[in-house]
Amino acid sequence: MLSQSCDNNSHREFDATNSFSMAVIYSCPAHKQLLCSWEGYASDIKHHFEKEHCNLLSYTNFVDIDLEQLPQNKLLFLDGKIYLMQNSLNDKGLVIRLRYLGSKEVASKLRFNITVSVNQILYKYEPSRYFSCIVPRTGGWEINLQSLQTFHQDLKLIQCCVLIEENQRLERKFSDVSLKINNKFIEKNAIDETEANYLDAINRIENRLSFLKSNRNSDDFMDKISQLNFSILEEPFQEKEDFKSDYSESLPNIPEEINLTCSSCALDMLPPIYLCKKGHNVCSWCKASPCKICSEAVTIERNRDLENISRTHLHQCRYFSDGCNERLLYNEVRVHEAKCNFCKYKCSICPYLGRFDHFYNHLKVVHSSIKVVQTTRCSFPKNTNMFLVNKSIGIFYCQSETDDNCLIWRATFCGPKERQFFCEITFKGSKYKEAIFLKRRENVYEIKKSIDELKKMKAKEKYAALSVTTYE
Repeated sequence: MLSQSCDNNSHREFDATNSFSMAVIYSCPAHKQLLCSWEGYASDIKHHFEKEHCNLLSYTNFVDIDLEQLPQNKLLFLDGKIYLMQNSLNDKGLVIRLRYLGSKEVASKLRFNITVSVNQILYKYEPSRYFSCIVPRTGGWEINLQSLQTFHQDLKLIQCCVLIEENQRLERKFSDVSLKINNKFIEKNAIDETEANYLDAINRIENRLSFLKSNRNSDDFMDKISQLNFSILEEPFQEKEDFKSDYSESLPNIPEEINLTCSSCALDMLPPIYLCKKGHNVCSWCKASPCKICSEAVTIERNRDLENISRTHLHQCRYFSDGCNERLLYNEVRVHEAKCNFCKYKCSICPYLGRFDHFYNHLKVVHSSIKVVQTTRCSFPKNTNMFLVNKSIGIFYCQSETDDNCLIWRATFCGPKERQFFCEITFKGSKYKEAIFLKRRENVYEIKKSIDELKKMKAKEKYAALSVTTYE
C-alpha cells in the first residue's frame, strides 16, 4: 500500500480485486492544518466538501483568494470535473498550483492558465514583457505581491480566474524555430506551428546543414557551423487567442430591468458586490465608505445573485455617453476604460475636465505660460513646472521643487486612476547611473531626496530626467 500526503498527491493506490485493476483512494484535499481525516473515492470528494468544507468549494472558475487565510486548498467543480487549487505564500509572494483529480489520461490532456484581478484591474502572464507580476513555475504560478502592493497598498483579496483548455490531440506550440548563420537568420517562418510543421522546420534546417557539409572546403565552414543557432522556445502557457471573442459574443447585454449601478459611484458593479446594513448594493471600490443613500456602513455580506448576473452579461464602457460603443466582459471592462480614448482628464490647476484632444487645446489657451512637452522622457531639473502630453501615456502635470534642504520630484497623472505607470528619475551625464523610481499614491508619483543624499550619490539635479512608461 502506498500512502502520500494530501498537499502533494493526495491519494493512495491498492489492489482492489487481486487483479491488475487499481482503485484510487484520496485523503481529504483540504489543507492539512484542518486535520480532516476523511478518505474516499474521487466521486465522493465533492459531497464531502459540500458537507464539511463548503466555504472551500467553488462552482465557477473565478476564485477569491484571501491572503490572510493562507495556506488554503480549494476545490473547483467545473463541467463535471474536480480540480484542486492549492494557494500558499513563500518569500517571493503567492504561489498557486492547480491539478485535476482524476485519471492520468484526462490530466495529460489538460492545460491550465490563470489571470488575477485586484480592485477590478486584470493582470496576466505576458511572456513578451521584461517584467510580469505573474510568473509560471513548475506545477503552477508565482504572483509577485510586492509589485502588486506598489499599486494596491491595502492588498488583502485577490480574485483568480482559472482557464482550462483540453487538447483533443497532441499539439505543441513553439515561438521560434530559426537557423542563424553569420548573425543572419536563414529561416524564421516556423512560428507557433504544430508538431507536423515543427518537424518540417527541422528538416529544412537539416537540409541546410547538409548543404554546409557538402561545402566542407569552404574557408568559413567552421565559422558557419560554430555560429549555427537552433532555438526552440516552448510556450507552455500560451494564451488561447479566441477565448475572449468566442466567449463574449455568446453573452447578452444587461437587461434594462436589472439595476447593476452602484449606489455610491453610479458605475456598473463588478464582483465582488457588497451590501450595506440596509441592503443597498455597493461596489468594492466604494466599500470602505458609508453608503451614499442611507449613510450606513457597508458590510462584508455579498449579493451573489447580482455577482452572477454581472459575470454572465456584457458591460458597456463608462464613457458610452461620450461616444464609446465597447461592450465587454466584467473582468475586461475596467482595463478597457483605463485605456479608452474617450476617457476624461482633469486639469491639476483649474477645474477643467475634458478628453485628450480638447485638453491639449485647453493648455494652449488657458495655461499658455506653462511648458508643454510631448515626449515620454524629458529634462526634470529643480523648479520645473510643466505638462507632459503624449498620446501613448496620457497627460501628466510635473513639478520639481526644493523644501527644507530636500528636492521633491512629483508627477501627477490627470487621467483615470486605474491606469498605472512606472515613473523614474535618471541623471544624464552623471556618474550615478541607477534609476530612482517615484512612489505612487493614488494618481501622484513622487520622490523626495535630500541635497546631502544626492551629493553622496554624485547625482546632479540639473541633469535629472523624467521617464514615464505604462505598466500594462
